[in-house]
Amino acid sequence: MPPHLAQIFYRELQKIVENDQLDAAAQTEACYQLLVVMLMEATKQERLRFVNLFSRMAYAGQKFQLDKKLQFYQHNFRKVAQEVRQKGDLRSDHHFLPGFAFKVVLETIRGLSKTTPPNALINQVPPNWPNTFRPVEIKEYRPLVRVLALEDRKEVQCLVVKDESRPDENILVKYNLPERNEGFNPTIQALRKIFGFPILLNLLEVEVDQEGYYRPQAFVVEPDHLIDVTGIAECFDTDHTVPETYLLKKFLPFSSSSALLLGHIANFFLDELMHNPQQEFPEVFKKVFALNPLAFCLLEDRELIDLRQRSQAHFINLQREIVQNFPAQGIDPEQCYLEPTFYSNIHGLQGRLDALYRHGNKSAIVELKSGKLFKPNQFKINTGHYIQTLLYDLIIRATYGKEIDPTNYILYSALETDNLKFAPVNRSNQWEALQVRNHILALEHTLQRLGLPGNDEDNLVEHTQRLQNLLADYRFQSASRFAQRDQEQFQRVFSALNDIEQAYFTAFTGFIAREHKLSKTGLDGIETINGQAALWLNPFHEKQERFEILSHLTIVDNQARANEAIIRFARSEHTNPLANFRTGDIAVLYPFVNEDQSPLRNQLFKCSIIELSASTVTVSLRSRQFNDQIFQDYTWWNLEHDLMDNSFTAQYRGLYDLASSSTHKRRLLLGVTAPAMPLELGQSSSPAEMTAEQQAIFQAILASQDYFLLWGPPGTGKTSVMLKHLVGHWMDHSKDTILLLAYTNRAVDEICESIEAYAPEMRNRYIRIGSRYSTAPAYQGRLLSILSQRIDTRKELKALISGHRIVVATVASIIGRPELFLLKAFDRVVIDEASQILEPMLVGLLPKFKHFLLIGDHKQLPAVVAQDPELSKVYDTRLHEIGLYDLRNSFFERLYKRTQTQNWHHAYAQLSHQGRMHQEIMTFPSRYFYEERLRILPPETPGHEVQISILDYPQLEKGSTLEQALSSQRMIFCATPLDKNGAAHKANRHEAEMVGELVAKIQALYTHNGRSFTPRSLGIITPYRAQIAQIRQALLQKEIDVDLITIDTVERYQGGARDIIIISLSTNTASQFRSLISLSEEGVDRKLNVALTRAREQLIILGNGDLLSGNAVYRELMGVCFGV
Repeated sequence: MPPHLAQIFYRELQKIVENDQLDAAAQTEACYQLLVVMLMEATKQERLRFVNLFSRMAYAGQKFQLDKKLQFYQHNFRKVAQEVRQKGDLRSDHHFLPGFAFKVVLETIRGLSKTTPPNALINQVPPNWPNTFRPVEIKEYRPLVRVLALEDRKEVQCLVVKDESRPDENILVKYNLPERNEGFNPTIQALRKIFGFPILLNLLEVEVDQEGYYRPQAFVVEPDHLIDVTGIAECFDTDHTVPETYLLKKFLPFSSSSALLLGHIANFFLDELMHNPQQEFPEVFKKVFALNPLAFCLLEDRELIDLRQRSQAHFINLQREIVQNFPAQGIDPEQCYLEPTFYSNIHGLQGRLDALYRHGNKSAIVELKSGKLFKPNQFKINTGHYIQTLLYDLIIRATYGKEIDPTNYILYSALETDNLKFAPVNRSNQWEALQVRNHILALEHTLQRLGLPGNDEDNLVEHTQRLQNLLADYRFQSASRFAQRDQEQFQRVFSALNDIEQAYFTAFTGFIAREHKLSKTGLDGIETINGQAALWLNPFHEKQERFEILSHLTIVDNQARANEAIIRFARSEHTNPLANFRTGDIAVLYPFVNEDQSPLRNQLFKCSIIELSASTVTVSLRSRQFNDQIFQDYTWWNLEHDLMDNSFTAQYRGLYDLASSSTHKRRLLLGVTAPAMPLELGQSSSPAEMTAEQQAIFQAILASQDYFLLWGPPGTGKTSVMLKHLVGHWMDHSKDTILLLAYTNRAVDEICESIEAYAPEMRNRYIRIGSRYSTAPAYQGRLLSILSQRIDTRKELKALISGHRIVVATVASIIGRPELFLLKAFDRVVIDEASQILEPMLVGLLPKFKHFLLIGDHKQLPAVVAQDPELSKVYDTRLHEIGLYDLRNSFFERLYKRTQTQNWHHAYAQLSHQGRMHQEIMTFPSRYFYEERLRILPPETPGHEVQISILDYPQLEKGSTLEQALSSQRMIFCATPLDKNGAAHKANRHEAEMVGELVAKIQALYTHNGRSFTPRSLGIITPYRAQIAQIRQALLQKEIDVDLITIDTVERYQGGARDIIIISLSTNTASQFRSLISLSEEGVDRKLNVALTRAREQLIILGNGDLLSGNAVYRELMGVCFGV
């Protein structure tokens, strides 16, 4: 503060002190106002945003290096003065006023200006600080304390906690401390009103006083629930924070724009120029089309010309900064890592930086922004961008500890000069951002409670009002005009819904939020996992035991610098061969130092597994790394499963898209309105390979309007026959454009196979959307990404898309490409595996089509849902009216049952003739799972004779009961003893040894009877990975080639089949029935149904008869099997 300004403030203080007309309260108020003006003047240059006087005062203390004791008294005066202002008078114990007020203001002027006050004023102000406030003596400092908060003692402003490192005693944690943590008072209120107790907290920068009280600087609620840095930063406006913006972005649809494209282009330029700064703009710009070809096709010619011109300016600016300014700031581009990902379970944050420079003891964070400056702060940085960098600073320091002290920058590529802006660390702003992070988590917690049962029948009505209140107008009054526009749009859409529609929206919002929460932090227990947090919470040995990690991998081929960043690893002797991973899984890759070091102590690489073999693992990195030094620095690497937040965002947006659709579409999809009656088409010819039943259903689907639901049990030809001929018919007899979807890439491969089987020319009549790494080699040539490689213009791409009437994809792939629906209008959609897809994933997609056909089997395994079954139940009678009783059920199942109860017979059908299972195997699932509706193929159909044939193989050993059974019985039960020594009771050595004996005898029988043993011959199903390991070991001991036999869980077998299926139940305790059984609303054990219906010719079940007989279905199953 300039000396002349200090003199003015001294004079103003002297006026207050000498004013006899003012009483003590008025003098205190006047000093408070003077202090506020003084701090505003001292910090006005920064143009930083301060939500309250606390944060402004804390910042001034840091900036001017004020004495710690003075800061202590400043904050205490602020608190007392605010009490006086609120009450209008002094309390009886305020005897230290106004003298205390005079001294605080005097010392603040002195500290800010480094000047000496006038002697006359010094003599009028108390020489000493009052005894009422004394700085606390600190006996210990701890940077991080992890605690479980048990209760709030509001009367003494303390939380009662258990310290994780000192769990034997209760600790008191002080909050509302003016000089330390008052800014987190909203967090304390949220603990009382929203979160409740007990709850896990991280206490940061904790002082422990002489009496043992903890005095933290900051609170982090549920630190293992990571919130994305960008989402927090977007809640900061120039002058205000609006955390509800975070919620709003969950629901509102993504829309492509030239500004958004420009941002992607600028990031691409940064990557390219860091790799080779000497490149020319024309050659680099040619590559941007591949970033998002569909989005480029939406641009008008003038927009594209403008985008190219603006892109060139960004390119020139970035090139200049990288070549000239980066080195000037000590940043070597060759030592930068691009788009590194970091997690911090200290602060509850996750983020992906644009660039991190790290070399020796020097480091820097560089965050790229392609937009323009708007009301920047003192550092000429937008508020949200500044906050984002401050949070990255916290994460980086948490990751690397004291070995790193990064310099932080924002790189504005749109500016012609001074592009690289220094972003100094501001502790008070970092704490404020963590408070907003806690607020966001409180909003998430509020969503998670939506739809849960209450004490009255109108519970969902109240929850709907709660959701509306979270996104009400008044919460966005201080938000940006863009946020206000989005809020108005949401409220306009939501308020247009009727009561049932609002209840539906609210119930599913809560369901999605609970699933998202569990995917983040999970639940502790033997049968559960920690979700994303398992990465750092689960110890290494436990991950190995649970088959959740591919560890001790070594790099054999590093192509991280290539355009397709691919790394091939070799498995080592320490790599668990049974780790639960498969091609297409998303994962995180990180260097492995030792079992005790957390994965969060280094950067993480997001990747996808593109190939798995017995000896190697190959991954595709999400971002290429031209600086591959880190891959040379570490010998061992680990892979673990990753979480994709956007799958939950897709469900939220699906709800909003449904709400935005027409009233007719909403009523149709909710099951309020019946689908239109079928058209009178006359009898068209039906394919000869169809059964009479299939022909009748084929005609019904062709005549249907709005929608049709096809229930297809295993082996009934729903894809290979029905879908094939329906698509062929529509191609031959209409001009309809058709979207063909499935839940899994394996099923999409089968769709491609079926439509190509219709006619040779069909090969060139469809486009597939997706990754080539998830596509079978036979169909990779039809991928849009492959076909568009030969295309250079938008016109050619538009022609390619419009020239193909069929598009094939997974549901997830198509939802992630909304631009496709702006380029191409589809008449029909056919969705296979619909019973495996949660309702919110479909209801926003289906309004885009004139007609939809859903194919599924709700008696088989549904979508995986993590939350407890009680939490997904629906208690609102209004939703019962549309058939919604359980949110975990698929849209297919709900609508199918709805059409049945409403007698809309024209809109659904069930295929009953199955061509997979032998009649004897089919009988049990038909009776217990399909209400006796399954039948073998009609007599005139090829394959019928096989389904009724008698099993009678010549035996090798006469008198062997087991071999006699294998030679003559279709269904066999082998009784085995319990194994009390199995890992967590999930392995049974006796069953594994019996499986080895069975496989050896079956292979001998095949050889003896002249049959070839192939990968299609035999499969083994067991519930647990531990038992898979036991079985593999047993097979290897008998020198059986395990590559010929798929040993897996029932979830992985759904959709597959083998001639012989062996089921090893590996059930050693009654408590395991909970994980063994998956019951539908009707009591159908869907896991058992899937397992039994995988077998074509023979089914062999192993288990403990005494234990299994406690379950009625298993007791009946053992009764129909031949016992061994």
